[in-house]
Amino acid sequence: MEDPGEEFKIYHAFSIEELDEVAIAFMSPKWKNYLHPTDQTELQADATFYVVPKQFYQLLNIFLQYKSHSLPAIHILMSKKTGTLYDKVVAKVIEILPFIASIIKTDFESSMYSSFAKGFPYARRYWLGQVGPSRLSVFHTEIRTTNDLESFHANLKRKFKSHNPNYWDFIKNLNKVIQTTEKDIERIDNHVPIRRKKRPVTIQKEKYIDALQQQLINGDITPNNYLKTITHQYKSQFARFEGFIESVEDVDTENKEEDLIQDVSTEQNSNMCRICLVNVPDTLIMPCRHAQTCFSCTERIVNSDNNNCPICREPIENFIKIFL
Repeated sequence: MEDPGEEFKIYHAFSIEELDEVAIAFMSPKWKNYLHPTDQTELQADATFYVVPKQFYQLLNIFLQYKSHSLPAIHILMSKKTGTLYDKVVAKVIEILPFIASIIKTDFESSMYSSFAKGFPYARRYWLGQVGPSRLSVFHTEIRTTNDLESFHANLKRKFKSHNPNYWDFIKNLNKVIQTTEKDIERIDNHVPIRRKKRPVTIQKEKYIDALQQQLINGDITPNNYLKTITHQYKSQFARFEGFIESVEDVDTENKEEDLIQDVSTEQNSNMCRICLVNVPDTLIMPCRHAQTCFSCTERIVNSDNNNCPICREPIENFIKIFL
């Protein structure tokens, strides 16, 4: 490959080249000032293919959360999407940009998620089979969708215009994208909006969800009540499931087996955290010795104003993680 020149060097973060596994990453060096090693942030990752030069297979884009905004941070051209190359890429990302990924969101590609999960072992993740609720649950998270990332990929397609562009045209266009992110962060720091203002109804719904989630954490409502309330609040979004829900209700009415259904539900839920209904209970609460919550939820309860066991309502003096 010919000399890359200044346009390549300005945002070049790292390169990996081992046999046929090649990765070239681009990132604004300012991200090293935006994040610190102790910062906990949400990480989103997804790949796109349309704007990728022919020499490469995909462009992996990593979004990081900065002051409640999800922003494109690292862009990585990859010749393959193997687990070994993902591992090397994640190791390099951690090397050049130390931070703690508290939440990891990727698509359902197992090799990608596995590499990020290994690289950030303290990320909140729960498994149920091979695709766990950690990939689906947005409980108590500030950013509940990957809309920013999906919108970013659509904008890339519009900006690059051509499919599989020339390598240097790709670099020029990507530099403009990175510069736009730098300007967005400057605006955020100066309290200038970078997105359209949320509609009042959206803000009201978000506050409502936050309040319900806090009630659930405090033990003021049961998980079933929480889910029913949320479903009712967003009943228009659940309209497509109306036929399924009605069929379940019909069977329930005909059989009149409410006690049996309750027993089965209780048995299933007993294997999950009583708060998030996602993680395996792994925490012993003292002095009541209840062990029906996960470590993350227990920690949130202890740090909240209502420092009581969600099972018996006794004050929590201490809690211990159980290694199963």
